[in-house]
Amino acid sequence: MLSRLRFNVLFLTAGFVFLLAFGNVYAQEENWVIYLDMEYRLFSVPASGGEPIALVADPIQVRTYRIAASGHVIYVANDDVLYSIPITGESPVALSSTPLAQIENNFQVSSDGNWALYLALQADNAVQLYSIPVTGGASTALIPDDQSLYFNPYEIQSFYFITADSSSVVFTAQSARGVFNLFAVPIQGGEAVQINERLASGGHVLGVQVHENRVVYLADQVADGVYGLFATSLAGGTPIQLNAPDSSLLDNSRFDISADGSYLIYQSYGTSRSQLFSVPIGGGASTALTDPIDNLGWYMAPETGTIAAAGYGILKAIVTPDGQRLPVDEFSYACCIFSPDGQRMLVMSWAPGDTGNSGSLSSLYSYPIDSGLAVPMTLGDLPLSRDWGALFSPDGQYVAFIQADPNGINQFYAAPADGSSQAIKLNGYPGSTSFGAYEMGITADSSTFVYINDEEAADFIDLYSVPITGGTAVRLTPDDSIGVQEIQLYPRASVWRAS
Repeated sequence: MLSRLRFNVLFLTAGFVFLLAFGNVYAQEENWVIYLDMEYRLFSVPASGGEPIALVADPIQVRTYRIAASGHVIYVANDDVLYSIPITGESPVALSSTPLAQIENNFQVSSDGNWALYLALQADNAVQLYSIPVTGGASTALIPDDQSLYFNPYEIQSFYFITADSSSVVFTAQSARGVFNLFAVPIQGGEAVQINERLASGGHVLGVQVHENRVVYLADQVADGVYGLFATSLAGGTPIQLNAPDSSLLDNSRFDISADGSYLIYQSYGTSRSQLFSVPIGGGASTALTDPIDNLGWYMAPETGTIAAAGYGILKAIVTPDGQRLPVDEFSYACCIFSPDGQRMLVMSWAPGDTGNSGSLSSLYSYPIDSGLAVPMTLGDLPLSRDWGALFSPDGQYVAFIQADPNGINQFYAAPADGSSQAIKLNGYPGSTSFGAYEMGITADSSTFVYINDEEAADFIDLYSVPITGGTAVRLTPDDSIGVQEIQLYPRASVWRAS
């Protein structure tokens, strides 16, 4: 075993990343943490503590991995082959018979946890998309012979994803004349159906959103370089153009379908300002959801479809998909993370006169969207410092966040989501400047907080868990651990990491 390694962390501007998995097959009574150590070896361990299980044998290294809702870990090893193994261990199963293509996002897992998709190179260097059960078996090619996948990060390229019900795969492929069309195919294989109509000369399908059987895609279908949003079904049919004739869309315009599937939300771009609109998914007149906003960004609640719109990151409007505007606090808040039920947001405020740059003094607030009256999360005697990085528990009752203390050392805290009581510190030893907090998660039952930190001031990072209400932290990594670089949780868990 190698000696423990020193691991320096560069704290960048915080982003929010949510990993969701659903269902459970293995270890139904327990929450699990799957972690990658500093030698790229993969382990699983109950969140309550216990002996970690090695999921790969030396000298195998894991490049990337995902957790399936069926209780399998799907990973790419250093031989570029895709494997599957239950989180409780056993022998891994090779899912791909040939090395995966060296392409970002070269495999996906269905939300029901039963299927894996992967991209592999063929003998002629073409890329084919395959599906296979996560338990192994025969792979099925999904791309028709007369179409091809094309990947180049500096040009128009193919994309693919699995529908939410795990029944179909939607992808764009390039025809012999170089046009990117949109297709849908059953995940187990079968006939691929072209969804879009014939495109204008030079036109391509550039983006897509799917809700149940409804598909909305972005394409320059009517004229080259003139972009529109078109609604149809997974089975194909005559598309309906949804965006207003006077709207201005780009080749990378952002759009989304509301949580209930009733509305399309889209961004229309002006010379210096952008504006949000909604339109019924079946067609009709567009409704302006916001005034024009400089540097518009927006966030949608997953359950309700409520939208928070920001300008230069500062909250400007809260609105429902049908155009109902909700109250907005006049104070300036950096925007936004929605609670699981969509009734509350997490927002950030900086000290008066502060610019919000690295090292700023900042405070985290809980913001109920019905009243717009923000509540500070850092009640009590916490020092004025920089709050950053936050996530809701899956039940929405708690918020975990990171706060840099006056010495610049990052600490973990949790508080009730409504701000009704003082935030409590969750980690034990405060850590060090270079090895403080930067990754955390909350288990599916919202009972346990999981984090990586330099808890023993040994200049490397271990894995810990502690009740979300506070208590004694339990180290999940063994004494001979050489440090942890990434964690994921099973089942259905939220993970935040610095980005």
